[in-house]
Amino acid sequence: MVQEAGFDPDPKKIPMTWNEHWAFWKKVQDVLRKKDPAKYGKLFGIGMTESSRSTDTIYNFEQYLFAFHGEVITPEGKVVAGEAKNREAITRTLSFFTSIYKDGYVPPDALTWTDADNNVNFNNRTVVMTPNPSSPIDGKGYPYLIAVKQIIIPKDAKNPELGKKFVKYVLEAKHFLQYVKGSNGRWFPSFKDVASDAFFNDPKDPHVWLATQQHTKYPTRPFYFSYHPAYVQVYTENVWGKAISRVVTEKWSNEQAVDEAVTRIEQIFKSWK
Repeated sequence: MVQEAGFDPDPKKIPMTWNEHWAFWKKVQDVLRKKDPAKYGKLFGIGMTESSRSTDTIYNFEQYLFAFHGEVITPEGKVVAGEAKNREAITRTLSFFTSIYKDGYVPPDALTWTDADNNVNFNNRTVVMTPNPSSPIDGKGYPYLIAVKQIIIPKDAKNPELGKKFVKYVLEAKHFLQYVKGSNGRWFPSFKDVASDAFFNDPKDPHVWLATQQHTKYPTRPFYFSYHPAYVQVYTENVWGKAISRVVTEKWSNEQAVDEAVTRIEQIFKSWK
């Protein structure tokens, strides 16, 4: 579709500085709709998940927050979202999400998408692009957020010792490599010896290879729940998705929605036991 709009589809030709990157996808939509309204009248340039039902909303919001130089909590688990510079950054991030929606560059039903729907729309060619949790950078070294998946053996499990043995078996390098390769690159290994396998380092595969570059060559940060368990409740309530809905469906201002979101985060941490 990028090519049909008259642009070079080579990924290297797509702008990767913040404003220019998003402007590119808007322009592709505008050109295609003007070129053939019957064919492209319901095509959207950006498949951005904006619902309170999806974790993609959370992941993208907090990744993009770095682009606006904002933080929600510190590595020590202290809430700093209410500080002036962070509140401003959160407001700018929310404004980005709500503006591309209100300006008509995101499908209207993105407000109700679940995690799979952005990819479904992409594969159905109803959106030109869809972001999965990463973001364009402008050379300032914004870190990539990573979600480390934990293995949990419940303390009241029927056979915890057998569970521990199974975990040890899975985490042996040869078995773990087999597992992550079997997922076709859906998950990236946390272990350098596994990540060094040729499967993750073949530049002929632009998807897995690029993910490897992101995880090994650029700064990374864990999501906030790694800093404090109370943040899980922030995700459970999907505070950012709710803020988006406040603005685009209930006509709140971005500032009002941010005030509510920040207040709720502070309340969650104060009541945490």
